[in-house]
Amino acid sequence: MTDANPTFDPPSPDIGADGSSDAIDALCRIVAEGVDVHRCIAARALGRIGAEDAASTLIQALLDEDEDVRADAATALARFGIPAAGDQLLENLLGDPSGAVKLAAIDALIAMRHPGVLPWLLRLAERRDEEVVWDEDEFATGDWDDWADIQARAIDGLAEFGDERGVRAILGALTDEFGQDISEAAFKALARLGTPGISALVPFLKAKSARPRRRVAAALSTAPGGPSDEIVARVFNDPEPEVRLAMAEGLAAGDPLDPRLKPLLDDEDAEVRAWAARRAGSFDAEAGLALLSDPSALVRAASLTALTDANLASDSEVVDRVTELLDDPVEAVVVAAVTALSSTGLPLAQERLAELAVDAEQPEAVRVAAIDSLSGLGDTGAIEPLLAAMIDEGRAVRLQAMTSLAKLATQDSELGEQALEALLAAARGELVEPAPTPEPELPAAIEETDGSESDSTDEEELLEEPAPTSTLAAILAEGSPKVVAIAERTKGVELSPKDIERLARAQATPKKKRVSIISDVALADDLRRVGARLLGDMARPNVAEALAALLGEDDAELRRTAADSLARIAGILGGFGEAVSEALRTAVNDSDSALRLAVVRALGHSGDPDMARRLHPRLRDEDVFVRKEAVLSLGRLGRVDRLANMLTDENAMVRMAAARALFENQGEAAEYLLELVPAHEGVHAREIGRLFRQGDRTAANRWLVALLTDEARRDVWASAIDALEELYRTDLKIDDAQIENPAEIPVAADERRVA
Repeated sequence: MTDANPTFDPPSPDIGADGSSDAIDALCRIVAEGVDVHRCIAARALGRIGAEDAASTLIQALLDEDEDVRADAATALARFGIPAAGDQLLENLLGDPSGAVKLAAIDALIAMRHPGVLPWLLRLAERRDEEVVWDEDEFATGDWDDWADIQARAIDGLAEFGDERGVRAILGALTDEFGQDISEAAFKALARLGTPGISALVPFLKAKSARPRRRVAAALSTAPGGPSDEIVARVFNDPEPEVRLAMAEGLAAGDPLDPRLKPLLDDEDAEVRAWAARRAGSFDAEAGLALLSDPSALVRAASLTALTDANLASDSEVVDRVTELLDDPVEAVVVAAVTALSSTGLPLAQERLAELAVDAEQPEAVRVAAIDSLSGLGDTGAIEPLLAAMIDEGRAVRLQAMTSLAKLATQDSELGEQALEALLAAARGELVEPAPTPEPELPAAIEETDGSESDSTDEEELLEEPAPTSTLAAILAEGSPKVVAIAERTKGVELSPKDIERLARAQATPKKKRVSIISDVALADDLRRVGARLLGDMARPNVAEALAALLGEDDAELRRTAADSLARIAGILGGFGEAVSEALRTAVNDSDSALRLAVVRALGHSGDPDMARRLHPRLRDEDVFVRKEAVLSLGRLGRVDRLANMLTDENAMVRMAAARALFENQGEAAEYLLELVPAHEGVHAREIGRLFRQGDRTAANRWLVALLTDEARRDVWASAIDALEELYRTDLKIDDAQIENPAEIPVAADERRVA
């Protein structure tokens, strides 16, 4: 029930300025006198609020009869760094049998750098000390020894203290043949312990297995002050590429220009050379250029990427080399060459890219890369190949062409106007004629029979042997292929009819099918839908009119896409013309819930308060997402007079959307929203607390504290505590964007969630 890995960050809350001292007093009383679950929640809340005035209460809670309360109190105290708590925390570490309490105590002691814990860290890092009280019953019957977790914390704590005496203890743990594998944590800790720790690590570079050598290399590469040249050279001579890469990545993280990385350009392993090649432009452009002729395609592609990133491809020699690689036999290299060539901005580049874009013989990935690159050249010559690719049979090609046109369409230029017109034409269905609807096939004529003997015989047989009337009868029918197959597989095994039925059913169960990523939508329909989607990035009146015209089309997906794009540009345009508004007013009552959702969002972003009367009926929509969007849209329009009724909606999302809209429009007058804190099993408690921390915290504090002093309302105290915690917590930063989207707010692992 404790927070994982607490960090020491002394808070400085303005306790008492907004009535929060009353909240602290109420929480302290609950920690001291409440039931166990309330004591836990209140202790955690005091820690997250940063209530240093509650330290004495939390110290006393370290002796609570409930181990969860003791652990939560220790975690809360870790934030304060109050020396007075150190002695009792040390007592909990050494004398409390609970593993959870020990972990919380050692974390708190390390966070506050309590000197009394250091000798014990030295002992616990090496062995399961007999002078420490352990839960022997749990150790004997359980699957885990709490000391394993304590040992890992102790090793990390020694590194936090920076005490060089920790080197001997950590080495003792590493060489314990009966101990757990703590090499990764131990190596990192040794690397942080200065010269003695690094000296202790070097011998592990001779380990037989590559895994410990890789871990040592990674630890040494990030050691304070960095590894010596001798150590780097030694690791770069390791026979395993993964070890060399571990050192290289650590060095590059500290200094991308570290000259010691240069030898890896000549490494025998292609993956290592490719890693170095991607950074070659940073420390040796000439060497990176030489790698364009590397026998490994991986390296050639990586070198091209480096040249692109370093913008070195403007050199004539480089351009010639890159152009040659357009004929490379490996597709990935050609794609990288296309990207590198486009970075030059040269006329030659545009000419070659245009050729590749429309060349149907080229691999799809190459064409896509060329089309993408054309949009960055900003030349009217790019329009023609993009238009040609726009109606290509390959969907990836035409999608990239339309995306590239969308990039160009955002420019205020002739090129941008041409690109925009192309997308409008696509959305209107003017580029490709729709495929003709195939005529339905007529059923074959039923042949007349002449009443021959064969027909009558069949009829007699059918009369004599009626069709099976159950699944079991069909399976057990004489000569059934299923029965024959089952009989072959189960020779010598006596099966009942029920067994045979079950086996046959299992055999008949259809297997899962793979879903194809290739769209089977007709070309004309696909162009219209994609065009409508991309137009949502272009907030212009003529675009809005074109999209509104699509709301009356027969294609349901096209209508939804057009409505969604209108919603995206509504807020930017600041309103629509009459033709667009009329189309939206009609579509808001459509039977398609997905369309209604997008239209309601568009109306809410239109900025026209008169649209509210069109939205009011959607507050009763059968689709929960439409109801929620209607609430949000009315909130944006400032028309919240009917939203109080939505606080009783059956859906939690709708209720909270209404609360948020009311609060944002009414501010201090929305105090009645606090009634949601205890309602619905407290599902809204934290969100309501987050709302009021942006407004009148004093009023919220007064209401919540009164609730916590009402003995008859004990059943909702947990919700009130949660709300108070969110009202004052200082262990995270909550901004306005997170209030709008609570999903972005970090939540502790132990917080209660209600689906």
